[in-house]
Amino acid sequence: EGQSVNRRFLVMRRNQSDLRNVTHVTPVPGSLVAEKFHEFLYSQKFKSFDELEESIKRFSRETGYHFKPKNSHKFVAENPYAEKFVFYSRKYICILAPTSKRLGCDAFFNIIHHKEGVFVVTSFKAEHNHGPFSVEPPRVEPSNLDHQLTEFRSLSSSSPTNFHKSF
Repeated sequence: EGQSVNRRFLVMRRNQSDLRNVTHVTPVPGSLVAEKFHEFLYSQKFKSFDELEESIKRFSRETGYHFKPKNSHKFVAENPYAEKFVFYSRKYICILAPTSKRLGCDAFFNIIHHKEGVFVVTSFKAEHNHGPFSVEPPRVEPSNLDHQLTEFRSLSSSSPTNFHKSF
């Protein structure tokens, strides 16, 4: 098993050092989604993580297809690229990706940090098996959870069945 781990690492290193080794699935010509994917993501060299994230948001706004991060590999804090790029590789999957409880969409793309100091898309499947969404489905943000927890605590302290003691 140690050899397979090393082999995967060597393949990743080779892809990082040589963009000619990049693999991809060719999108359907003439498809608006494929054209936008190429325009905003595949043909680009992103000079920072923020630039990549902004391009993903623009793609989603214009097409109605949304991605979320799945696997991420961060730079160590001491790495000179850590602050600007955060990750050296990351996989994004469709928000309707398969789970253990449902079949889903297999659309994805991978990014990798290249030694030139840019992110590039290394592989992708741009075809979705569902229609677009006008907006990204709502997610509960952590700050909203904090508010709900605070609200719950204030309600529970006034509850007649409150067993908490004040000191």
